[in-house]
Amino acid sequence: PSTDAVSALPGLALAYDLTAAAPAWTADERRIVERDLLLEYIIGAEPFVGGPGKADNANNKAPRVYNAMAAIAKCLGIPEYADTALRGYERVRDESFNGDGMCTESPSYNDMYL
Repeated sequence: PSTDAVSALPGLALAYDLTAAAPAWTADERRIVERDLLLEYIIGAEPFVGGPGKADNANNKAPRVYNAMAAIAKCLGIPEYADTALRGYERVRDESFNGDGMCTESPSYNDMYL
């Protein structure tokens, strides 16, 4: 998909967050999952919203990237991702909908935003 299937990332982040403190994980395993899976995954989605630290996109695909950024921010304690996600959500809110609540792209795209 056009956002590297980033909509799967919040579920992965939640699963990791719920199990990361378990004794089954070694420090090296946690580092590998955090760096090579979670962070690499979200870094791959950053171009869809303008690049690292950017929240420049408000189209129907952007919310799934901002949602993933928020999940990574919470899971790994990275406030920069939380800030970007919040700025992105604000941009979507302010730029993506008409006064009647329908999105500016196409009425059939409304569910994509949600």
